[in-house]
Parts: sequence; structure tokens; C-alpha cells
Amino acid sequence: MLRLLTSTDSSAYQHLRLTSLRTDPLSFSSSYELEATYPPGYFADRIRYATRHPIYGIYGLLENDKLIAAAQISLEYHVKQRHIANVYEVYVMPQNRRSGHATTLLTHIIARAKSDPQLEQIHLR
Repeated sequence: MLRLLTSTDSSAYQHLRLTSLRTDPLSFSSSYELEATYPPGYFADRIRYATRHPIYGIYGLLENDKLIAAAQISLEYHVKQRHIANVYEVYVMPQNRRSGHATTLLTHIIARAKSDPQLEQIHLR
């Protein structure tokens, strides 16, 4: 199942995020050592603040109710750049790679973003 994450997914998101920082540290600007010290509420807030219904936020791909992949899409902050969305923090758990999950996740996110009539560009960061 693929859907926008909610704050109730924060524990699973925290696990996926910390795994990503530990297994692929060069892919992220943050570090495992830093984010491992954050309280669980930080990850719930991160999901909540990223969400702008019905399109924008952190999407998760769940398999057997387990979060195996995630990616975030958000609009640019500045008014003159609100026609641009950014996709970032794409991550698939190591044991689930090479199965098309990232493609599924990105295809879904792009399709959802295309429903925003103001959106003209999507950047992968």
C-alpha cells in the first residue's frame, strides 16, 4: 500500500529514517549520530509539518504493514517559485531494493503532483 504518512506512522518512519542514515550516509546531509538523539516526537512533527493535503508530504510504501520505502514531495517556499515541487529523501530499505519500489513510489508521487494545476516543474533533489 502506498499513501501519505501521518503522525501515527512516526515510529516506523523513525526506523526507516535512521536506517537510511546508517546504511547510506553519503546520500543525506544529516547524520545517524545526530538524528538518533532526537525524541520520537520529532519524527511525528516532521511528518505533520511536511503534509499539505491532498498532495504534498511524506509518502510511504508499506508491505505487510511494514514501511519499506519513503519519499517526500513539497512545494517551494517562496511565492514566485510555488510552481516548483521538490522530491527528496527517497529511500528503500536495503532488503527491498531492486524490486521496483522506488519507481512505484516516484511514479505515484509524480502522478499526484500532476493534479496540482499550479505545478509546472518537479525537481529530484
